[in-house]
Amino acid sequence: MMSREFSVTFASREGRSARVNFAQKYPSNGHLLSMMKPTQRPIEFVVTFLIYCFTQPVTLTQFLLFCIKKKGKKDGIKWFMQTFPLIKKPWSLIHFEFGTISRELIFIADFFKAQTMTSFRGYDIAYVGLENPTFYSEVWKKSTAIHFLGNDLFQKGVNRGFDPNKPYFLVPPAIFPEKFTGTDRFLPTDQTQPIKIVSVGRLTWKKGYVFGLMAVKNLINEGYNVQYQIIGTGEDLQSIQYHIHDMGLSNFVRLEGRKSPIEVAELLNKAHLFLHSAVSEGFCNAVVEAQAMGLPVICSDAEGLSENIADGETGFLFHRRNAAEASDLLKKLIDDPVLYASMNVAGPKRVALHFDIKKQVATFSDIYRKMLN
Repeated sequence: MMSREFSVTFASREGRSARVNFAQKYPSNGHLLSMMKPTQRPIEFVVTFLIYCFTQPVTLTQFLLFCIKKKGKKDGIKWFMQTFPLIKKPWSLIHFEFGTISRELIFIADFFKAQTMTSFRGYDIAYVGLENPTFYSEVWKKSTAIHFLGNDLFQKGVNRGFDPNKPYFLVPPAIFPEKFTGTDRFLPTDQTQPIKIVSVGRLTWKKGYVFGLMAVKNLINEGYNVQYQIIGTGEDLQSIQYHIHDMGLSNFVRLEGRKSPIEVAELLNKAHLFLHSAVSEGFCNAVVEAQAMGLPVICSDAEGLSENIADGETGFLFHRRNAAEASDLLKKLIDDPVLYASMNVAGPKRVALHFDIKKQVATFSDIYRKMLN
């Protein structure tokens, strides 16, 4: 019997693992191709295109005409040039890892007569295209199934036109817990030693750093000895630098810039508290990683964050944009070593139970099998 083969357009780290895992568990169902959003270097494009001209000229021509018919001449040629390598196999299932990618490329599923899954991971459902009520109409219509990271994003999907009677799956992000092991943590008993608060993430509006700075400012005004480290870089660097200077926090806040994963882990190991003041956040792997390392997390309730931590067990949630509430919760942890110690223990347990990538990969493999069957 001919094996079923399918493509998964992956932009997340579980892609290659899912491909290998699926092939091992369900070899009769075929192969899984992991790929990022279609991009090719010029030389790579020319070589690949020439190969296909000689090996699959008829299918190549059919795919070009198909793309032009679906998208018009200009856009059709553009998407043809980026996606033509897919014609090498008769895919049965295509998984688009972000709603924005699906919106652009889901039309190619018609060429292969393939089933499709679309993942929504945060920004794509939270704020992209809000000005257009029908922005994802084709995605809702043509996707065989939809994947959301959690219930909050699912509700946002429903609000934007998704029919909850259609097949959908709630599967959260995951990490390799063994790569984020921490040690027993203790708050400094010497008041001359600062409480180290850390944030990790791109310097952009959605991370809400100004509210984190305001919370730290409140602590300092009340006499707490704290040091705040922000790890990351991005387009809002100048704005954040301004707020640090304007709030008089230059001696208390360090912008660490871009760091390697090893360097991030080292800084997390030296920290006492993790602060995440986002105003929009699909889920946030950095918060999962902090819990895995035993760092108590103080984070906003933006979107999927309320499903990320266990409020009162591995950290505390505060209402987004509420810096006063954030600072009160930081003080609560700083002033209660017993509570702090309990969260230090609870974080790694929660991650091992809910956010282990091995479990997530197995879940996706089962979903693919069910869709194909």
